[in-house]
Amino acid sequence: MSDDAQVQAEISALFSSFVNARYSYSVAAAILAYDYLVTLDLEIAQVWGQRFTAATVLFLLNRYAFPFVICLTMIEIFHPLNDNVCTILGWAENSIDVAIVSTTIIFIFTLRTWAIYLKSWKVLLFVGIFAIAKYAMTISAFASIQSFSATLGFGCIGTPRNIFLKFNKANGYLNLAFDTVVFVLTFVKTFRSALQMRKLGMTNSVTFWILRDGLLYYVGRVLLVIFQIVSFQFPPGAVYQFSALLPNVIANVLINHLLLNLRHVSTTHPGGGLSQKTIPELNFATNSIIGNIGAPLTNDPVDFSAESTQSEIVETESETSGGFDGSSDV
Repeated sequence: MSDDAQVQAEISALFSSFVNARYSYSVAAAILAYDYLVTLDLEIAQVWGQRFTAATVLFLLNRYAFPFVICLTMIEIFHPLNDNVCTILGWAENSIDVAIVSTTIIFIFTLRTWAIYLKSWKVLLFVGIFAIAKYAMTISAFASIQSFSATLGFGCIGTPRNIFLKFNKANGYLNLAFDTVVFVLTFVKTFRSALQMRKLGMTNSVTFWILRDGLLYYVGRVLLVIFQIVSFQFPPGAVYQFSALLPNVIANVLINHLLLNLRHVSTTHPGGGLSQKTIPELNFATNSIIGNIGAPLTNDPVDFSAESTQSEIVETESETSGGFDGSSDV
């Protein structure tokens, strides 16, 4: 009788795990779908309508590879499959995640940091050490998965080796180290730019500098990684399922917006702003291969102020019009 109770408890726990996974992946798919729809017009205008560079390829890989991995996983956990299909889907999903998704993220942040430091090989070497360590641990975690199989009609499940949890936790810490290094180097560059601007009598709000070098993206990414590491302290369950997946989803969305904003700078300010031409600290490396991946998110403080003023004027006019007049030419 005790054996039957133990089996029922294991089946119940397995069922709960699949239910939590289905909820978390459904939320992830909804977030990605919503973001895709609201930014599709920007992608068409800023990516497909412009010259292709390595930055374009990185954007497309980040934009579409991760949702593809989510789709494969949803097939695995929503449909009862046999062992052969589970094995194929499981290895395909994890291979794409490691070979494309993880590699793309590393290249995006490594190249951007290298570019804003004017192709400094010292910076590339320094960031590259953390990038290689992070990727090596990602591969180690991937290699510690033993097999994939169908489970009681619920879906597919991976069978990790004993060392998997240690590798996975170490991978989280290395993610945090890599993102922190990128964030600190970007912050230092932005701080130097602010000092140069101040010496020339050009002052700007804190908001401008946060937007200028994408510090908001980096802060968000670091906080997400910290949240993910903290979730390792919880036992497997609803909290772990959501905390392990959603930070990756939000990070994917943030990176997409980062690259779309860079493309917007490239098309609206092809010649560069006044500040970039007159202040060495504001320069960034660009060529036909990496594109403008090192560009500031807002090109010129004058443009930033003008856009903010224009936005305030539009909001004021909307409030005073008191109607649904859509004929206004703004």
